[in-house]
Amino acid sequence: MNRFKSFKQLCRRAVEGQDFIVELRKGRSTLAVMAPHGGGIEPGTDTIAAAIAGDEHSYYSFRGVRMLNNTELHLASERFDEPRALALARQVLNVVTVHGCRGRRATVYAGGLAGGLKNSVIKSLQTAGFAACHTPRPSIGGIHRSNLCNRGQRGRGLQLELSEQLRCQLMGHGQYQLTGNDQLSAFVAAVQCALAQYEQIKQRYWANRLF
Repeated sequence: MNRFKSFKQLCRRAVEGQDFIVELRKGRSTLAVMAPHGGGIEPGTDTIAAAIAGDEHSYYSFRGVRMLNNTELHLASERFDEPRALALARQVLNVVTVHGCRGRRATVYAGGLAGGLKNSVIKSLQTAGFAACHTPRPSIGGIHRSNLCNRGQRGRGLQLELSEQLRCQLMGHGQYQLTGNDQLSAFVAAVQCALAQYEQIKQRYWANRLF
């Protein structure tokens, strides 16, 4: 884990298209949903991020596609400097990153520097019946200024850490593909609702500042 200090260093030992794949698509909103540790690195995170992004938000994923040892491709979020990811982050107001963490309880931990957005997502997920809370430890807190989630124009983003148990539930107990199960749909809808509400609040705030 965290074997490399930069994307350039990672590319000395890994080949795009063979060891990893980068996927990017632009959305209509001012927000991007990213999975920097997708594929076999933190399984399920890229598919969940893509579902949250939908057609509205921009989407980015860095996916490990090796048969084995994908975790070697894990580049720490505060060092994640893959050029296409940084370019997309500079084009949007906010970034939401989706990660995977260990845990037998089906829980999502919200981190990052966007305090209002964190609270909104936690409340929305709890209302939908999911266990959600602020991250319990700094190592998955997403509070570093150079963390990918905080690289948007506002300098404050959201990092969602999904436990292994939760990802298994959302992805059909380990299949890690869109299965159409109700839990995934409910989870995605809850996060999307919170993102939409947050953007509306921000837009009203700046409109009031201008007049």
